[in-house]
Amino acid sequence: MLRLPPAGAPAPPEHWWHAPLPDAVLLLARPDALLTVAGQAPVAAAGELLAALGRPAAPGATLVALDAADGCCRLRHAGAAADGQLWQMQSLAESRARLLTRLRALLAERMAERVLHELRGPLNAMLLHADLVGRLLPAAASGQAERIAASTDIIRQRSRDLRARLDASAALWLGAEEDAAEPVTLGQILDDSLRLLNGQLSLQELRLRAEGLHLVGGRRLAGSATPVRLALIALLLCAAAGTLGRNGGAGPAEITLSATAGDGHAAALELRAPLDGAALGHELAGTDTGGLLATLALLLEPAGLGLHFGDGAGLTRLSLPPE
Repeated sequence: MLRLPPAGAPAPPEHWWHAPLPDAVLLLARPDALLTVAGQAPVAAAGELLAALGRPAAPGATLVALDAADGCCRLRHAGAAADGQLWQMQSLAESRARLLTRLRALLAERMAERVLHELRGPLNAMLLHADLVGRLLPAAASGQAERIAASTDIIRQRSRDLRARLDASAALWLGAEEDAAEPVTLGQILDDSLRLLNGQLSLQELRLRAEGLHLVGGRRLAGSATPVRLALIALLLCAAAGTLGRNGGAGPAEITLSATAGDGHAAALELRAPLDGAALGHELAGTDTGGLLATLALLLEPAGLGLHFGDGAGLTRLSLPPE
């Protein structure tokens, strides 16, 4: 049964009110019942919640309810009907799953060309040196053995490089969240994400400067690394769009990602750049920059990461959980 949170319960985080509810169930709240619009199936709801849902509300107004089976659910006002009020309803777990699937598909499409380039680079180097070894083999007796050994070492090195990139790409685009439940370090996530982003940003004459990331690289995060990787990449793409918009395409520009730790301050990652996620947010769920950032905050929650934005100073912080 759906119930309102108990009196005195902590207030939900701000981003819960703004993150989209993709493909949510549409409900009709009548004075005597809560029904699904499709099929008119009854939904069990406590009297206090039913009364709250039955009152007229502003468009997009959001309520949080608790359910024994689904945990926290969000209900968002979707309009009025002749015999009641219309509300969208979705559990937080389902919102995260649907938004993660959409974000993965969207970023894969946007970055496919660059990812393929990153994989083809080592492969082309391997093929080049394999051909060179093949040409040098007949001349090995005439002093070419050392050159053959050097090319063989390059093939081995590029093979390891290609394997690392393949692993990172598979984890990002193909790995299911439940298949990556082992805790990972933030450093691993940053390495995988920045490896993909650096090439993408360089094509736009943007430089991503990383400062002090080793300070937080050893921190372990709970749950799957995939939502954190995807959220970080999406956040950096927002920074790229915002920086390009402010710069007006007038030459190279820079984005700074730095880590803070110690001196009495909680550990965090700080991104210094204006953010523009309107295009990405619209493609993801018909939302704006604020809705996209709320989505990213929702995806980062299970890892214990907080996303703080909107201070108007071009500074976005990802706060880390306490050790």
